[in-house]
Amino acid sequence: CSRVRRRIKTRPKKRLEEVSSVGLLKALPATLQFEYNGRHYRLDLFLYVLRHTFWRPREVLVYYAALLALAMDIRRWESTVPVEAVRQCIKATTTKVIESEFIAEFRSTVVNIEDVILAFRKRKPLINYSELSEILRALTFRLASGPLGTEGTFEKARFLYDIGFLGIRADKRIMDLVGLKHEHVFYFNEGSEIWSGFDEADVKEWHFVIHPIFSEYLRLDCAGQELTLVYSWDYLRSGDSFMSSNPEF
Repeated sequence: CSRVRRRIKTRPKKRLEEVSSVGLLKALPATLQFEYNGRHYRLDLFLYVLRHTFWRPREVLVYYAALLALAMDIRRWESTVPVEAVRQCIKATTTKVIESEFIAEFRSTVVNIEDVILAFRKRKPLINYSELSEILRALTFRLASGPLGTEGTFEKARFLYDIGFLGIRADKRIMDLVGLKHEHVFYFNEGSEIWSGFDEADVKEWHFVIHPIFSEYLRLDCAGQELTLVYSWDYLRSGDSFMSSNPEF
């Protein structure tokens, strides 16, 4: 019992490190060092997995189940799993997550959800309001409950934000105004606060981000782009503290 109580009191990051140091998990690299568009990055494995999710526990479990299966297979030949093998595993698993955790879930709300997201195929992951309007103008959202408001760009953009497909890249002015701690704002990590008090004229100045989980699925043109949603433990700790003190958020 004392051991259980100690683990409960242990900080989440420390508990994750303890769990990752035993069994098959210890064969996985704790951090991933890799190059993306000529820039070097170093991310803890959990943070790398997290940016491929909509922050739902079941999605994290899907990735780790795949990683454990990979570790079990590779351990027959090597003592540790290479970083590139981990990245390829996560890349392959992402398609399953999109199809089972996003498309399958929202098809009951947006009947043509696949058509909606495929309209963004081969686009750059970062787009301005004008480019977004061009994509959405001729796109009908066939909601099971009926039409989506006036179905203008503003309404459609807000809807895509609310389901986690689109995020916003906030500049310093917006970050300071709203009190954000991360420039990439998605519903699951910052809620809907960023939309409060802003009208369509304001939104026309924004830049939108397609969730990085869709990069391969939609063959997004990521040439020259920086890695998006690069989380840090400090950022997660800050969010956890906010959620703990605001349970109804």
